[in-house]
Parts: sequence; C-alpha cells; structure tokens
Amino acid sequence: MLKTAVKNLYELLVIIKSNISDDDLDKNINQIEASIKNYGGSIVKTDEPSRKRFTHKIKGLKEGYYVSILFNSPS
Repeated sequence: MLKTAVKNLYELLVIIKSNISDDDLDKNINQIEASIKNYGGSIVKTDEPSRKRFTHKIKGLKEGYYVSILFNSPS
C-alpha cells in the first residue's frame, strides 16, 4: 500500500508595500504562489489585493496591499 502525503489547509496573509506598480504587485504575488508550489503546495484561492490603511506607520508607510492566499501543503 502506497502512503500518500497528507496535505493540510493553510491561510497566508501577506502585506505588500503600497508604493509599487500594479505589474510589480502581480509579480510579488506570483513569486509567493510559485514558492508555495515549489514546496509541494497547491493554491486553493487567492483574494484580490486590497489597499488598507495601517493604524500606525510601518517603516514610514501608512498603507499597504493585503493579499490572502489559501493553499494546501504537506506539513
């Protein structure tokens, strides 16, 4: 009997700088998804980036793009 790897469901929330172009934003998201796939994961859902204000400045920035990625991956 073959033993298959159990894949767990994970959610990743990434905050990306708001001062980048749309192309660079897409490139960043694609790089993250590629990294997940390289480690044996599979993307279930990627939410559209939403620009939100921070309650406090983070490294001088007042807002950023929030991206949520739902994926399956071995532990």
